[in-house]
Amino acid sequence: LEARRVLATYFVNTESDIVGGTCVADDAGASVLCSIRDAIIAAEATPEADTIEIPAGTYFNDGGDSFDLEQGFDTAFVGTGDSRDDVVLDGFSTFRMFDLFAPTQTNVTFRNLTIQNGVARDGSGGGGINTGPNIDLTVENVVLQNNVADEDSFSPNDFSSGGAIQATGNVVIRDSLIRGNSATRDAGGLHFVPFAEPKTLTISNSVFDNNTSAAVGGGIFVESRVEQGNGPNATVTIEGSLFTNNVGPDSGGGVYIASSELTVSDSSFSGNSATNVDSGGGGLYVLGTPGTPAFSISNTDFDNNDARSEEHTSELQS
Repeated sequence: LEARRVLATYFVNTESDIVGGTCVADDAGASVLCSIRDAIIAAEATPEADTIEIPAGTYFNDGGDSFDLEQGFDTAFVGTGDSRDDVVLDGFSTFRMFDLFAPTQTNVTFRNLTIQNGVARDGSGGGGINTGPNIDLTVENVVLQNNVADEDSFSPNDFSSGGAIQATGNVVIRDSLIRGNSATRDAGGLHFVPFAEPKTLTISNSVFDNNTSAAVGGGIFVESRVEQGNGPNATVTIEGSLFTNNVGPDSGGGVYIASSELTVSDSSFSGNSATNVDSGGGGLYVLGTPGTPAFSISNTDFDNNDARSEEHTSELQS
């Protein structure tokens, strides 16, 4: 019988963003200069699910491009420091941090680390993490901060969305902090834009703070639509989470939800703003179309959110 290696672990042992080291599966001592980029290459060389363990330190992505996954093999990036602040992955204010695409359904997890200073300059957004429709993304006990969805460097005035994350597949965010990210178009924190197949977004026990967009959805923009006969493309659940001091000037300072099934519980929206002319929903803006299910909000506070238009001032608009 052919031997199979299952659930291999690769151990990063250098902060340098190099290629050409040796990452040996399940043997930290045998690995020689195993960088994050080397570990990704090794993990993608075999079809089994893999874990990449990253010890405490600051890892600059200065190798000339984002960290890419594209083979369709499940991968987990796990910081092994004492806290998520101990393992810092830094985009050098130059490169997107992670580009995740796959030909088949693939699970990608980030756990117990910080992703910061990533910049997307190719018009597709997601300064920290950019995912394709086949990626099921889990972000757990992670800080995403100071990431930018910038203008396309090759096409002036082509702006992008999702400062921290742009996702077109299923997303789970739990116990995480998305802080100080920005977008030159929509969604300073998270741009969730499912394609034809229905997708889910679940956020629990997390904080979106001080994220900014140039248009809608300072913290989150869910850009969904209702498929005729099939209901909405997005099902969104937010529980036990805080949205504070986010700015989406054209509407939805904290969160902008379009044509989605939405449940919000045990959460708080405070100090968010949407203050351009004819804006709405300083804290939460819900936009529906015929066929969109009713949304549900329970045990949730709205405090000191600000939205302005010629007709009204509102914290929540639907």
